[in-house]
Amino acid sequence: MGIEQKAMEMAMYRESRQEELRTFLSDSRFQAVMRKAVSFLTDGRGDNISLKISSGDASFTDGKSITVGMEDYFFSPEFTQQDWVTVYKALLAHEVQHINSSNFSDIKDIMKKYANVMSGTTIPEQLVMKIGKTYLNILEDGRIENIIVHKLPGYKLPLMLMNQGTSVLSELEERAKTPGQEFLDFQNSCLCYTKTGRLPKGISVYAGTRFETEMKGVMPYIDLAVDARTSKDCKDICLKLLKKTAKYFADLLKDEIDQQMANDNSGGDPEKGQGNSGGGAEYTCSGEYEFNDSPNGSDAERKAKEEEAEGGSKKSGKPTPGGKKKSSGKKKSDQDGGSGKDNSSGDDAGGSGDEEGDENGKGKSPGQDNQTGRNALRMHRDPSTRSGTTNWTDDFSGDGAEDYDTRELPPEEIQALRRGVTDELEAAEEGDRKELNKEEKERQKIEEKYGKEYIRHFVELFPVISNEALPPEMERLGRKLESDIERVIRVKRTEKRNMRVGQISGRDLYRVGMRDPHVFMRKGQPMKADMAVFLLLDNSGSMGSMGAQTTENGERIYLDKSTLSRTAAGIIERGLAKYAAMKISLFDVSGGEIRHATLKKFDEVASKGSSRCYNSMRPVGIGGGNKDGYSIRVATSDLMARREQKKVLVLLSDGLPSDYNGGTRAGMADVRDAVREARQKGIIVIPIMFGRARDRLEMKDNFAEMYGQFISCDPIDIISEFTKLFTKLAKNT
Repeated sequence: MGIEQKAMEMAMYRESRQEELRTFLSDSRFQAVMRKAVSFLTDGRGDNISLKISSGDASFTDGKSITVGMEDYFFSPEFTQQDWVTVYKALLAHEVQHINSSNFSDIKDIMKKYANVMSGTTIPEQLVMKIGKTYLNILEDGRIENIIVHKLPGYKLPLMLMNQGTSVLSELEERAKTPGQEFLDFQNSCLCYTKTGRLPKGISVYAGTRFETEMKGVMPYIDLAVDARTSKDCKDICLKLLKKTAKYFADLLKDEIDQQMANDNSGGDPEKGQGNSGGGAEYTCSGEYEFNDSPNGSDAERKAKEEEAEGGSKKSGKPTPGGKKKSSGKKKSDQDGGSGKDNSSGDDAGGSGDEEGDENGKGKSPGQDNQTGRNALRMHRDPSTRSGTTNWTDDFSGDGAEDYDTRELPPEEIQALRRGVTDELEAAEEGDRKELNKEEKERQKIEEKYGKEYIRHFVELFPVISNEALPPEMERLGRKLESDIERVIRVKRTEKRNMRVGQISGRDLYRVGMRDPHVFMRKGQPMKADMAVFLLLDNSGSMGSMGAQTTENGERIYLDKSTLSRTAAGIIERGLAKYAAMKISLFDVSGGEIRHATLKKFDEVASKGSSRCYNSMRPVGIGGGNKDGYSIRVATSDLMARREQKKVLVLLSDGLPSDYNGGTRAGMADVRDAVREARQKGIIVIPIMFGRARDRLEMKDNFAEMYGQFISCDPIDIISEFTKLFTKLAKNT
């Protein structure tokens, strides 16, 4: 079966199991396992990294957020949901290590330098830069996975499983019919060798061709790049590789049709869902925190490997007219069907020759004993390490190709991985069960508190909300609020000057000459960006009444209070998303129950730029009455169960509580007590009152009685007013 047919078959598998994957990704046990993995991999920096688990095939990072998706290969029926967990954890480790060890500036630098190298060719500069970026991504992928397996040996098997897809999709059945396809075969072979230490199955179709000569010339460079200490070292080696192949690539991509093929398939655009962790995804971290200090190869061995790479092309002859190199006859002088010991282009060190050298005592080629680039993922050519294979190869000779083992992991190791994942999921489920029991007990206490009320039963609903992007104007307002909140978080209490005690202020020392003792200052107290926020929106029937009117294109438009509150809450949701775990619920009383329609749970990750508040207008209609004090207590209970240090309750309402036995006054007293209890527990409570100016004026005294400090404003003023109150309340917490 050809690669195109395999790709089509895998795409069909994805389609058949796509819904199964979406359901699995929403499983709280899986989400708990992934959250735990983020914390483990980032050494405590996970709170600053946003994780999106995608049902697509793209995996990438920008240094601050990570998206992990799964390629079509793992939708095959042979892979279970436990295997999916293993693959997602491996993808996550890969992207986290990019944040730890890769540097975006190196990508920009190699694109520029490679463009200069290829300036005299007919290849468009944009394509040249894309090729440079793709090859650095390929080599850097190998380097960071080398770091992972030496730092965290337990990730060896998950990474090997993840890389199986790369091996399968790199397989070759026939020699390319066009130069553009040969270019892609070469690129995929480099990727396969970088990630697995093995050339693709079927590589012998290129035996005796220029492809073989060029590949053997770059394999030692790939070995060196995998073992490079820093991202810059990897970039420098990559540039040497690209220079070595410059004429070959220029010859392959002379024609526009071949250039187009290379452009369409080289790398990918993660933002458009293209590419995967195998070289297509772009890392964009701005610095390096961890380096490759693996034990692979001494300085002398690395030097030997580099001499082998630089000297190989001088000794390797050009293909003869018959299509075979003079030195590529099938000598059976080694155990695994290698192509002979007279090849000096990196056969042995690159992985296509005998590991132990010539048994007859002949000299070894340069760097043959070198272990550079051979990490736990890039396996030795020892048949005993394979799963049931005694005679296999992936070199250009083709010997043993029928025994080529595409599955790197034997069945017993696959089963061990599955048992480990099952244990993790069961542990997560047990944790969820304990949390649920605790939550149920807390809510039972709240219900008992309202034992004399005719409405006291609570129910939480979870409507399906889309992840559509915010309108541009709301996105702009949300970003402004984000920057305002950042300033508040950075300095909780602004510095004070002209004080009699404190730290000396350099700018006020002139006062000494004036016999003025006010030369001291007090610095601001920093506040950690460690928050849990509960957005609680009134969804009672009164929210359907008119809240504002505007004119658009000469036509008067009336906006109800529900639309205004969800729009304002959407801006707040966007502004706090970077700093807080956020839960969002709409509250009302309907059918004799206190209802919360939860749009987003604390640990649920919404798509970047989207708003659950704003997108809830169509799927979630307005309810009946409201029992504000009850809902505030439920939100308080949920916030107190959170691990974050700072807890914030944002309440958006248009008026008074309604569903109380004792009427409005009893409801107001209950709200006042619920707010006081929340604040006594350290929760910042930010009430926001919506409605027309006249209505808000009438409600002002009642809101002051219930909440003390609150925001009363038009939606256009929400940013400044919210920031003011947040700052004021944060100072006193």
